[in-house]
Order: sequence, then structure tokens, then C-alpha cells
Amino acid sequence: GDIFDQMTAWANAPMDIVEQQKLYVQIGPKKHLVVEAWQTIGHFDRAFPIVEWTRPVRDNDQTIGYEAKVNITKQGQVLSSAVSYCGFSESVCRAKGGGPKEDVINSCMSMAQTRATSKAYRLAYSVIVVLAGYAATPAEEMVSEKESDHKPPAQDAPMGLCPVHKVPFAHRVGTDRAG
Repeated sequence: GDIFDQMTAWANAPMDIVEQQKLYVQIGPKKHLVVEAWQTIGHFDRAFPIVEWTRPVRDNDQTIGYEAKVNITKQGQVLSSAVSYCGFSESVCRAKGGGPKEDVINSCMSMAQTRATSKAYRLAYSVIVVLAGYAATPAEEMVSEKESDHKPPAQDAPMGLCPVHKVPFAHRVGTDRAG
């Protein structure tokens, strides 16, 4: 009774925003939340992501991608942590039109951070998402170039640095979210 009712009531505001802004990717019958949806839910609970580290993943002498660790914190306490990887061979990291290597590295680092952020929020808030009828697995973990043309949010928007939390985030202005 009471706990379930309280959780459902608390979840309504952020989940209404998720639905209105279409902060999800439809894969089959399920809606999988994108990183901005997870951040919206966390922000309602005053929980914020902090990138602990981002580092290259090497195979012998060659860097093949990046991994990142993100902690979700609330009032100085770590609620959850996650580590995620993004490889240079993934479509989100391939240079567009033979672009510079720095663009590929930045895209790969950013996607590793995005995936770790979604996963860490999922660990802390999946019960809210499931109660609202969404899939608990973040979209960034589900979507491959074969499954969807949806580009992960951090890849199609200029990146900024949050002045309060010192964490990269995507700037969005009037972007159509329908995927």
C-alpha cells in the first residue's frame, strides 16, 4: 500500500516529462529510456552523475576504445556506480567523412560516459521506470545500427560542461526527439 502509492506518486512528475518529451526509443513493444530521461528522474531526487574517470582500453599496443566510470550521487553519498565501454569500431565512433582522429576519440569517450551514466541511473531508479511501464534497460545499451537509426543523444548535440557538477552534458534546443 503506502510505499507503493508514495513511489508511484513521486514517479509521476518525471515520467510525465519523459513521455511528453519522448525521451525514449521504442524497440519492439518496449520503450527504453535515453540518458536524458534517466537524468530527469535522478534530478527529481536531487541525484547527479559524476564521471569518476574515462580511460583508453588497449589491446596489445593499440587503443581500441574507451571506458568510463560514473557515480550517481545524492547529498555527497554515492547511490550507484557503473562502468561502460565504447569501441572505435562502433558506428557512433566512426569519423564522418574521414574526420579527424580527435573527433573519433571524443565521440567514443562521450558514448562511454553516456552509457555509464544511463546504467548507473538505471541501477538506482529502475523500479520507478518499471512501475511506469517502461523497460529498465537503457536505450544506449539496446540500440545498435542494425536495430535503429536513432543516434544516442550525446552524439548529435554540442557538448558542454556543467558548471556545478563539472560533468559533460548535451545542449539541446528545439530538437525533435521522435525516433
